[in-house]
Formats: sequence, structure tokens, C-alpha cells
Amino acid sequence: MVFLCVAAWIITLTDLGNPIRKYNRGTTFYLEYFVYYSNISLTLYMVTVSFGAFFITMKAYKYKFGRPVPTDKVCRFRKVYWKLHQMKSMVALSVTTAYWLIVHPVSDYPLDLNNFLAHVTNSALALFDFAVTGLPYNFSVVWIGWIYSTCYIVLTYIYWTSGGYARPSPFEEHSTSKVLYKNCTDWGIPGRVFACFLGFIFSMSMWHVLTTALNRIRLRWWKERPEDMKGFKNMPQE
Repeated sequence: MVFLCVAAWIITLTDLGNPIRKYNRGTTFYLEYFVYYSNISLTLYMVTVSFGAFFITMKAYKYKFGRPVPTDKVCRFRKVYWKLHQMKSMVALSVTTAYWLIVHPVSDYPLDLNNFLAHVTNSALALFDFAVTGLPYNFSVVWIGWIYSTCYIVLTYIYWTSGGYARPSPFEEHSTSKVLYKNCTDWGIPGRVFACFLGFIFSMSMWHVLTTALNRIRLRWWKERPEDMKGFKNMPQE
């Protein structure tokens, strides 16, 4: 998963997935990558899975790859990883939903590999994570996603008022638009921005409630099968 995330991140960052790109891109083009919610989320996903892989490898090395790793003591770094894991899953599913329902129908960008990697791969990986891990577990951690999304909407306002522009389309040498996501971040129509933001928060909350409820059902079923609960019986309830 780490290698897939890194590959998706590099392709979307460099625009390699766009077969009709006509112009060479400078430093500004690559910096503009990090003002898009989906790109920030994909970067977060890459960092999180890399962190998780590193953490698991270090734990396995510490316990000589043969001894069972204790689950009764949880370090603060692992707690941070769990929170990041839950946030990226909420964000990934919500980004995919919002993009294909609201943004893409009015977007100037064609359907290409970049779109697929940025708005499908992250959700596919999030669902795979959900299928094999014990997260998300608590309904209350939805506030993490709310704060993350609020910070982004504030960022779009700062970017708009400071004169920032969106990435140029495949047919442009220089961008002429300040709108990062049509229908969602056009601060010339602030009412629409806030409506989109509230809709996104609602979508994120619903995805979180759904996945958490499904996971609770799965854990309840596993509790009836003690032989399958060895790795979950001491999982923190935070």
C-alpha cells in the first residue's frame, strides 16, 4: 500500500497522468498542488500509511519478528497514528463523493489518470484499510475530520484573498482562474462556499457513522468467536 500511495502521489504531483498536457510546468505549478483538498488528503494518506508501516516494522524488530507484540500498552505515537488513520479514511470517502457528484461535472479538467488516482484510489485504499483493521471504532472522533475540513476552507479563503490562482488546465500555459474547485471554493459567491462546506461535513459525518457502525457489528460478531479476537481484546476504547 505504501508503494501504491507513493506512486499515486508522484503521478498526480508531476501531472504525468495527463496525456494532453501541452506546456512545461515551473516551480509554482508544483507548489499549487498543495492547495487542493484532494491532493492534501492523498499526501496525508501517503504519510499515514508510511508512518504505520514504519511503526509496525520497528515493533516487529523490537520483538524479534517471532515473539507476540503486546497490545496492553499503547504508546502515544500509536494513538496519533490511529487518529490520523481514522481522519484520512473519513476524508478519502468524502472527497470521492463530493468530487464526482459536484466538482467534476463542471470541471475543465478531462477524465484522466490524475483524476482517477486523486479521487478513486484513496477511497479504494480506505475501504481496504477498513476491511482489514479495527478502525474506525468510536463515533466521537468525527471531530477530527471537522477540524481538518475547517482548516482547509479557511486556507482557500486566505489563498483567494492573497491573489492565488488554481492550477492551469491542460490547455492553458497560465491559469486565469482563482477558483480551486468550481461550485465549492468560489469566494465570489460565499453563500455557495458555506453550503458546500456544510454538505461536505454532513457527508463526512455520514461516512464515519456508517463505517463505525459496520465495524462495531463486525467486532460484536468476532466477540462471539474468541479464537478470532486475539488481536482486538485489548484495543483501546478511546
